[in-house]
Amino acid sequence: MTRYLFFLILFGISSKLKAQKEIEPIEIDIIKEFNVKIDQGIKQIYALPQEYSIGEDQVAPVMKLNLPDKIKAFSFSPKPLNYQAFSNAKETYNSDNFLKLGIGSLINPYLEWNHNHISDKKQQWNINVFHNSFFRETQTQQSNKYSSLNAYYAKVIQNDFNLKPAIDIHHYDYNFFGNLKLPNAYMGAANRLTLNIAPSLSFDNANAQNSFLSIETKAKFGYQYEQLNIDKAYQNNEYHYSGFLNLGKKFTDALLVNLITQGLVAQTNHQAQNHRFIASLMPHFQYKKKGFLIKLAADFSLTRQNTEGNFYVLPKLETEVNLFKDYLIFYSYWKRTLDANLAQDLITQNEFMVLHADSIPISRIETRKAGFKGNIQSFVFNASFQQQIIKDKLLWANDASSPRFLLGVVEKNMTITNLSVDLAYEYQKLLRFQLKN
Repeated sequence: MTRYLFFLILFGISSKLKAQKEIEPIEIDIIKEFNVKIDQGIKQIYALPQEYSIGEDQVAPVMKLNLPDKIKAFSFSPKPLNYQAFSNAKETYNSDNFLKLGIGSLINPYLEWNHNHISDKKQQWNINVFHNSFFRETQTQQSNKYSSLNAYYAKVIQNDFNLKPAIDIHHYDYNFFGNLKLPNAYMGAANRLTLNIAPSLSFDNANAQNSFLSIETKAKFGYQYEQLNIDKAYQNNEYHYSGFLNLGKKFTDALLVNLITQGLVAQTNHQAQNHRFIASLMPHFQYKKKGFLIKLAADFSLTRQNTEGNFYVLPKLETEVNLFKDYLIFYSYWKRTLDANLAQDLITQNEFMVLHADSIPISRIETRKAGFKGNIQSFVFNASFQQQIIKDKLLWANDASSPRFLLGVVEKNMTITNLSVDLAYEYQKLLRFQLKN
C-alpha cells in the first residue's frame, strides 16, 4: 500500500510540472566591450518571464542560454571628453543671440540683432532685424538704405508634427545719382523704394517616430511694391502664391522614394500685366550606400503665361562615387528647371532695372556639372566643370534716354560655361565658457 501511494504522489508531481509552459532556448552572441572586464557568463540562469506565474507549490521554469565558446565581436565606442564646470551654473550665453553694431567712413551705420528663444523642446521662436545705410552729401540729401525683418515661430503639436509660421520683410531704398545740375527727373537724381512682404506657413513630421510617410508642406504668399519718383506711372506691384508638398517613404536604409508636387501663381503689374502659372509633379528616387549615391527624378510641369500654355518633362540625375575613400570623390548632376523670374528676386539682383511686365518670360534652364572633390585631413579641394543652357534668359541693356537705368531684354539662347578649382583649409576648435554671477 505504501509503494502504490508513493507512485501516485510521484505521478501527480510530474503531471503538474508537464502542465507548465516550456521556454525555448535563446541563442545569444557575446559582444565584449573594450576595456571592460566581463566574466565568461553562466550556463544557466534561473529567471521567470512576466507572462508566467507560479503558485507556492510550483518550481520556477529554467531559461537556458546557449552561449558560444568564443566572443563574436568587440564594441569600441569611447565617449568624448567634455569640459566639466566647477559648479552647475546655468548657461547665460547662446550663439544664436547677438547684437552687431558698426559705422563706416561715410557715416555708414550697420545694425543686426538676432534673438532665438527656446522655451522647451516643443516650442521655439526666432527674430532677426538688419539695417544698413549709406549716406552721401548731395543736393537731394538722399541715401541708400536696406532693412530686413525675419521672424518665425515653431511649435511641435500632437503626434510630433512641426508647425512653423514665418514672415520675411525686406525694404530697399536706392538713390540713383545722375547729373545733379539738371532738374529733369530722368537725368537728375532719382529714388526707388521697394518693399517685399512674404508670410509663410510650414508643416512637417520630422520629429515623428516610426512614421509610415514623411510629410513636408509649405504655403507662401509674396507681395512686392515699388515706386520710382521719376513718374507717378512707375508705381508697380507684384503678388504671388506658392505651395509645396513632399511625401517620402523609406523602403530600406539605402532606398528613399519621394513624391513632390508644387505650384506657383504670380502676377506682375509693372507698366503692364504679366500672369504666370506653374504646376509640377515630380517622383524622386534616391539610392545611397557607403561610397555611392544616385538620385533620379522627372519633373512633369504644366505652365501658362497669359494665354499661352506648355507642358514639359524635366529630367534630373545626380551621382556621387567615392573613388578612393573620402580623398577623391567624383560627382555629377544634370537637371532641367523652370524660372518664373519674380520681380522681387530681380530687384535684389539689379536695383537699377526698369522692369516692363511684357518682357518677363518663363526661363528654361539646363544645368550640367561634373567634377572631383575630396578632403585630406583639413585640406578640402573641389574642381568642377559646369555649363548652363538657358532659353529665354532675361538680361539688361542701357536705357538710351537715361543711362542710369537698365531695360529688360530677352535672350532666346544663352550658354554659360564655368571651370573652377577651389582649395581650402579648414580649422575648427570647440570653445566653451560660462558667465557666472
